Amino acid sequence: MRKWFIFGVVVLAMAVYGCKGDSQCIPNCTGLKCGPDPECGVSCGSCRQDQTCDDQGQCQGGCTPDCAGKCCGDDGCTGTCPNNCDAEFVCNPDTCECEPCSLGSPCPGGDPDCPVDWPVCVAVYGDTLCSITCEQDADCGEGGCCLELEETEKYCFDADRCGAGRVDDPCPFGNVHADAAMCGLGLTCLGLAANGGQGVCPSGSAAECSGINEKWNPDCASGMCGASLCAAYCGDERSCPEDYFGTDVISGRCYCVPDREAVEMCIDPVNNIGCSEGNSCIPVGGALLQCVTAGSRTTGESCGGLLGDCIGGHVCAGSGGDTCLKICDHDADTGCEETGGICTSWQGIDRWGVCLVSD
Repeated sequence: MRKWFIFGVVVLAMAVYGCKGDSQCIPNCTGLKCGPDPECGVSCGSCRQDQTCDDQGQCQGGCTPDCAGKCCGDDGCTGTCPNNCDAEFVCNPDTCECEPCSLGSPCPGGDPDCPVDWPVCVAVYGDTLCSITCEQDADCGEGGCCLELEETEKYCFDADRCGAGRVDDPCPFGNVHADAAMCGLGLTCLGLAANGGQGVCPSGSAAECSGINEKWNPDCASGMCGASLCAAYCGDERSCPEDYFGTDVISGRCYCVPDREAVEMCIDPVNNIGCSEGNSCIPVGGALLQCVTAGSRTTGESCGGLLGDCIGGHVCAGSGGDTCLKICDHDADTGCEETGGICTSWQGIDRWGVCLVSD
């Protein structure tokens, strides 16, 4: 089992609601991050130790975001750098630098986001990408292909969308099925990493990976079991063929899978949804989620730095990495309703945070 630890989290104060005088007082902390509530005088929260609370109830000072030379990615203060690329440029998520738009570049703003060479913004299977009409592969440049889209026009697509893999075919997923064909247009490669969590195969044969449903194409990679398959996008209607199931797998996007019980799909760490019984869904870096063995300890209990000691929906965190804290959704500000506290993000994890309460 892979162990993950979260360190350096600073404890914040919990908002305490109460009464003023003999009548019920309803606090109002709208727009306030710290300081007293103007109606009842109760705390609306407190700032980190390196910050101060100003007269407007906002935390000031402390960490200064650094986005110099970056158009996306981490700003160094648990935030994200804004996309400041000019028209016909896109921010490369790997280098966080602006690069000229090309075939297959995203175009959320429609045709104006696309360069002269690839001027048409095409909506395909939940994505938007820059393209151009075509008649043959040669019209699409090196590595590109000309494919018919929904029996209408033919458009150029980049190499990542030109694979020969069809629905349910194995596909390259890390070192799992590394020699398989890439998934074709409209399909995404889903898989289980061969990291020991799915079992081992000392002889090198996938036949030893009996714990993985055959529909997911088990594979033995470096003595460890994994699996992968090409899956179709469900769409907003969550429509799948008979005997397939729509399952939210990647960032809330729905894909049709042949057997949703065949593999653990960690999709909601706040409510511990997606993992099999006895396991816990946790964030492990960036937008990645993973199923790990759950423990028996709950909010506020010592977990000794072992992630698996906490029950589902919790992680072993705190300033010393030794206390079970409730996982929350920082973007939606939900998840701390039962335990109390403030949902606080931590560096290196997208969207998810932990509920922090005052001592």
